[in-house]
Amino acid sequence: MRFELKDFQEEAVGQLLDDFGRMRAMRDAGMLPSACLSAPTGSGKTVMSAAVIEALFYGSDVFDCSIGSLS
Repeated sequence: MRFELKDFQEEAVGQLLDDFGRMRAMRDAGMLPSACLSAPTGSGKTVMSAAVIEALFYGSDVFDCSIGSLS
């Protein structure tokens, strides 16, 4: 990743990736899950979103996930 995540951002990205696994199960059950990042201006929502996308599509040394591994 081009940016170094702060501790609180890394924790939030990890939680969001965990939530995506549960969201996939909800989708498979016919529900329409969604996620929303809500934080003050300057907290790094865009950087955290990029980290989630990067981890899902390209893998990550920090986060154990990929699109195929979310269940």
